[in-house]
Amino acid sequence: MGVTIHSMVDDVKGRLAGQVDNGVFYAATVLQRLCRDAVGVPVVKVGRRVTERSKPGEPPRKDTGFGQSSIAMQKPGPRRRRVGIIDNGDYMARHELGLARGGAVRPWLIATLNRNEDEIANAFRTGAQQVA
Repeated sequence: MGVTIHSMVDDVKGRLAGQVDNGVFYAATVLQRLCRDAVGVPVVKVGRRVTERSKPGEPPRKDTGFGQSSIAMQKPGPRRRRVGIIDNGDYMARHELGLARGGAVRPWLIATLNRNEDEIANAFRTGAQQVA
């Protein structure tokens, strides 16, 4: 007859890792949606001619929708998500940094993150609480 005593540290660590991973996923999903919404305002056209683009300091406006659709979420590792540009949408990074045609900064990623910190934090909390 005997008694086995074991630590629940691994169980707790596993549960916490699952909560953090789920919270990060929820937060990144919200950030991706908010970024796509920020660049989803269409340019104004008359026929095929663009008559109104975004102003410097505003997110770039949507013309073809390619830039908007190139904003994606990737999972580079456990408990990590990356929201940014994929495929050939590198010109969206040039808009963010002010390196696009005309040289005006048209921020969409960092500005969206800063403007919506509370919503993104709430999404993290919600996601972390979903893990049973």
